Amino acid sequence: MARLEHANITVGDAAKTAAWLERVFGWSIRWEGPALSGNGCR
Repeated sequence: MARLEHANITVGDAAKTAAWLERVFGWSIRWEGPALSGNGCR
């Protein structure tokens, strides 16, 4: 079975988008925080 493991999506309201993705697809946040490499997009 194919399974989406990771995706980066730029949105205006991360919390609202995460709530929508959880409702629509049953997804959940497995990890949240700064990149392990110390790099991040801002």
